[in-house]
Amino acid sequence: MLNVNAYPNVKTLHVGRGRALTVHDLENDVCWLLAYSPKHSKGARDDAYKYFEDLDTRGELMPTEGDAVKLESVSSAEFIDALTELGRELYEEARLSPRQEIGRSISFSTDEDADTALKASISIAIEFYVDDSGEAEECVVAFTVPPDEDFGVEQALDVMAALVPIDVAVNDISFANSIGTRNLNHAKNEIAFSWAKFS
Repeated sequence: MLNVNAYPNVKTLHVGRGRALTVHDLENDVCWLLAYSPKHSKGARDDAYKYFEDLDTRGELMPTEGDAVKLESVSSAEFIDALTELGRELYEEARLSPRQEIGRSISFSTDEDADTALKASISIAIEFYVDDSGEAEECVVAFTVPPDEDFGVEQALDVMAALVPIDVAVNDISFANSIGTRNLNHAKNEIAFSWAKFS
């Protein structure tokens, strides 16, 4: 990119007139989204590349040490992958046992060294419904998260994206207030999503 310090592995992304910058961080094996601007108009004051250059000049373009520390939070890819795998197993169990809440907790640690280990414990519950005709189905997925865990809606949606059937649109996922006849336990940081599909 012109007029930005030469960083290895920095790439631009083009989506219509929008522009974004990414960098592949080889040390942490992650691709960072550095910046995005919806407008590319060469020479304009609000051009995406001008914005990227300004961020670079202020030292605000590249990931910080704080960003790297966040990689070790509970939202790490390894934990999301493990939770997603558990969610897939529970989804298959729930499909075989309609109208029954199927749940399990998962504990995760990245390291045996207690001082540096990423530890997390989250419960996931799934209930699947299908009508008598088999033409309509609904699924509710709930996550119970201890208050000290750094796991929120964004990470839950990452898991949901892997669980939702391919013929269900992302826009059809909504927040749920209950799972089956049980109301969510907000005191225990329980969040839930649902989707429905009709044949």
